[in-house]
Amino acid sequence: MTAKLSLSIILVTLLLLLGSLTLASLPSRNDSIPGIHPVAGAVPNVLGLDCAYGSNAEGGAPFPSSVTASAPYSAPDFDGTLDSSCLATYLADTGALEPLASDNPAVVAPGSGGGLTIDVVASLNATTTINGFDISVQYDPHYLNGVIIDQSGLIWGGNGLPAGAFVLTLAKTLDNVNGVARVAQVLVGAPQQSGTSELFRVRFDLVGANPSTGVHIVIDTLTNPGNVQHTTNTATSIDTTMIYDFVAGVTLGAVASWTSSPSPAVPLSPLTFTATATCSGCTTPLSYSWDFSALDSTPRPLPAQATTNPATITPPAPVVNRVVLTITDAATHSIEITRLLPLVVRESPSLTTLAAGTASGAWSGQWLGGVTTATAGYSGGWTFCPGSALVKTVCSAPTVTVSQSGAGVTQTSSAGAENYLFAGLFNATLRISDAPELQVGTSPSGNVVIVNFFNNVTGATAAYTVAV
Repeated sequence: MTAKLSLSIILVTLLLLLGSLTLASLPSRNDSIPGIHPVAGAVPNVLGLDCAYGSNAEGGAPFPSSVTASAPYSAPDFDGTLDSSCLATYLADTGALEPLASDNPAVVAPGSGGGLTIDVVASLNATTTINGFDISVQYDPHYLNGVIIDQSGLIWGGNGLPAGAFVLTLAKTLDNVNGVARVAQVLVGAPQQSGTSELFRVRFDLVGANPSTGVHIVIDTLTNPGNVQHTTNTATSIDTTMIYDFVAGVTLGAVASWTSSPSPAVPLSPLTFTATATCSGCTTPLSYSWDFSALDSTPRPLPAQATTNPATITPPAPVVNRVVLTITDAATHSIEITRLLPLVVRESPSLTTLAAGTASGAWSGQWLGGVTTATAGYSGGWTFCPGSALVKTVCSAPTVTVSQSGAGVTQTSSAGAENYLFAGLFNATLRISDAPELQVGTSPSGNVVIVNFFNNVTGATAAYTVAV
């Protein structure tokens, strides 16, 4: 068989698989009721959700006793029960609340993180197999913030594939504006999956208090490669409020969240934080206290950097990244609502005109958001031309390092006069990265943002010439 013929066969096979997955997602006469795919046989195929890491342990364990098996996994972690509800523990077994995946709870090994993980699982009967799926999980972004889709230890993540097989990923996205996590995949050259197949996990930050916020499957296609008939479970109810009742020793019944505007934030521009809160078991009035850069390890009570609702600041200063709102009632019961702002960077000016051979110019940068810890902050630097601290052939200071951590974090940096030795338009950059975290998939580099700006250097000697 020629190489050309072999390639043709592979391409045709992939087209058939893709076509089957697309057709399977279309409604048929048997799929007129959303979420219900008629099943032949006594034992139905069921698609549902399992509350995993960061939820209350099953089997009668007292609250808050956390499920602590965390990513990266070496195998599926499904516990055998598809859940209709679960309690978020905030990994508070040692007393401290760890609502974010980027947090570092003392109850688990370093790199495990906080937050909550939900598994998506297909439970198949003895006569059914699958080789693909297209599934969307919907959640309310007021209370849950999707951080990462995890498939470690799963065949759908490439674990245990036979030689030559691969996973064709058609979609793998997190949309925290509309609250949707979507994964669509096909196994190519691998055995069809039977029994219980854990498809993927969604790891969430717990960013609001609600006794019953729903997580549910809204697109539910299973293929083999045709449409696999099954039943999709109704929404799984997540209680993110009970932890506050447990700490207070009274049923507060809080429903609370906050937003920031604009989103994403813009350094050196007004940034407004607005909270929404009801609390049936609280003693009014409610008061609000904002800390804009509190670590999970920061001693409580947190310092108040603003006490209004809404609260408007123009940072930096203050430093803004892991923002904690503390809501307190007249009886001194309190809850904390925490969000991590994404890393954003600003540089100015965007264009500077300089004369070759003369030291001049000044540049400033500011940033907001991102992950920091007690020992790690921000790193990066300015790049003005090719070279290094030892090689200064093109300009006087090719690079300027940025490194900030702990009390030294200001979220600002500046670079002074630069002496370019050659004329030309130089594409310069400011690069900022935050603290790398294994649990959110940013190790070893951290989240990285690069901003470009231009320096137009005039003079007789050009950096290079182009002959046409």
